[in-house]
Amino acid sequence: MIIDVTPSVLIDIVGEENTVKIMRKLKGCRLYIPKCKTLQDEIKQDYETMTSDHHQRVKDLAAYYEMSESNIRKILRKQGGLFEEY
Repeated sequence: MIIDVTPSVLIDIVGEENTVKIMRKLKGCRLYIPKCKTLQDEIKQDYETMTSDHHQRVKDLAAYYEMSESNIRKILRKQGGLFEEY
């Protein structure tokens, strides 16, 4: 999912000083922030507790977490560090 984050949103999250640092460093670049392992673990746990078939579970998780089905499948296959590409 791509969302436009305004400076005021960044200020709320990281403060004004850090927002200025981010804006100076990135200068209008697109920024990708990966899902953290905690969310990935939550997705895996949700998958395990669902009773529908595999394809329906993937579809339902994608809709719930607002992610693509392919990204859900990648998360279900991966294990590893706190942050990782999915």
